[in-house]
Amino acid sequence: PAPRGVSIPDRWRLGPLPAGGEGKFSIKGFVVGQDNENFEIEATMNAAIGEGMYDIATQSATVIAQPSPLSIRIDVQPAASAVFGTSDAVHYRLTYTNNTQTGLRDVIVRAKLIGEMFDLKSLKSETGVLRAVDNTIIWNAARVPQFAVLAPSATGNVEFSLSTKPTYPITRLSSKNYTLTVRAEIESPTVPSNVASTKTLGIAELTNKVRGALVVNTLGYYRDAPSGIVNSGVFPPKVGQPTQFTFHWVLRNMSTDVDKVRVHAFLGPN
Repeated sequence: PAPRGVSIPDRWRLGPLPAGGEGKFSIKGFVVGQDNENFEIEATMNAAIGEGMYDIATQSATVIAQPSPLSIRIDVQPAASAVFGTSDAVHYRLTYTNNTQTGLRDVIVRAKLIGEMFDLKSLKSETGVLRAVDNTIIWNAARVPQFAVLAPSATGNVEFSLSTKPTYPITRLSSKNYTLTVRAEIESPTVPSNVASTKTLGIAELTNKVRGALVVNTLGYYRDAPSGIVNSGVFPPKVGQPTQFTFHWVLRNMSTDVDKVRVHAFLGPN
């Protein structure tokens, strides 16, 4: 199997193909993906014509990953569609199910945290342990007794919570559009009789966006030579005598691109 998101091309040399000839061959393998995830498989035939190699036919097919015998689902609070900000508390629940009639031994659940906005120092989990080298939380039979043998049709969940960082880790122009991604997988070395694999595996992935921050500050000046504006009136100002000021609005935008920005203000009496 290829790593997620990676395509590995393969080539078979079939030799000469006479006019009107045909043949068949088959390949066997497996893919790893979430339940009902689509995978595109494309095959191209090329042949030597003259001194060059030319593509003469291309066909593609879609493979749908069937629900895993050992499934896992990710839920997040406050909501899966939420857009989180800085210093927000986030709670994740991973629900697992043995969809077979076989007891699955030595189950392991892993949740990899992907994203610069995770504040790993705030991580809390009663049964999970953080593997700091790759920001992965791990649950095994030593901490979850049910994982020693996960009974047929058994279901359960493990949980963890943490916060987003209090500030954006902006270090360069490309530091923007942050996301929080949890990539979970559950596996067991036990393989049911009707499964063609070296182990039983289920995966799930959830991504949430992190909203940016748009800030406006107001600065007022009586002397504002840099802008080329000369104000008049007494200074310090006196009651009953007009004095002019120049106001500057300073806009700061962090983390996300924005458009159609509008700034407005209400001028009170006097």
